[in-house]
Amino acid sequence: MKEIEKIIKAYESTDWSTERAALGTVVRVEASSYRRIGARMYVTSKGKWVGGISGGCLEGDALIRAQIAIRKNESSIVVYDTMEDDSHQIGVGLGCNGRIEVLFTPINHNNPKNPIRLLQSITTSRKTQIILQVLSKTKAHLELFSTFYPLDELPRLASLTQIPTSKLLDAIEVSKYKRKSKVFQLSNDKGAQFDILVELLHPKVKVICIGDNYDISALVGIVGELGWEVHVGGQKRKMAKDIFRSAHAVYSL
Repeated sequence: MKEIEKIIKAYESTDWSTERAALGTVVRVEASSYRRIGARMYVTSKGKWVGGISGGCLEGDALIRAQIAIRKNESSIVVYDTMEDDSHQIGVGLGCNGRIEVLFTPINHNNPKNPIRLLQSITTSRKTQIILQVLSKTKAHLELFSTFYPLDELPRLASLTQIPTSKLLDAIEVSKYKRKSKVFQLSNDKGAQFDILVELLHPKVKVICIGDNYDISALVGIVGELGWEVHVGGQKRKMAKDIFRSAHAVYSL
């Protein structure tokens, strides 16, 4: 959630009169990788970026791919395959020996339902949020590609793909049971197949600290660096000033 909040902040500070932007999202992972499904990277047309899709070995190429998505105004999936022993491959020797698929999506800031606006709407929720995306890019279903479908739009996704709602719900239940995001291959009654990403977005970890001595300041600082939400209870007159700056809320006990 910390990364998403940074991306939202960068999005809100983007000067749309002079810039455009794209969002890179890890949508599939095989073997070893630094990041998992849902890792994100926000890139502007001027080359500014926030977030990441790896440990640093793929970001340089990802910047270029994001710029291409911005110029073409078209979403695409790029595959980074570093599983073979080839010294010329991106990521070899940097801990990225795996297969990673990244979806690059241009952001239309005039669309209130663009991916970042949707992410923004769920950051304050205390419940795990579920988002579905169609990763299959076919001519017949091009309008579905890379679009976000939250749970309240599940009937619409079922109608557009003709995939029974029960199949979509079964995929969601599998992801919830395994507590991880996952890509499912689902087909409708006509035999058309779709790759559907079911992504789980867990709420920010909430930490409650009770105390007002010097050690609380250190704990609050650590929790803040992790991007967690920290609440502190104690005698306010004894607390250091940095607690009031860093904590989400401070309570008198």
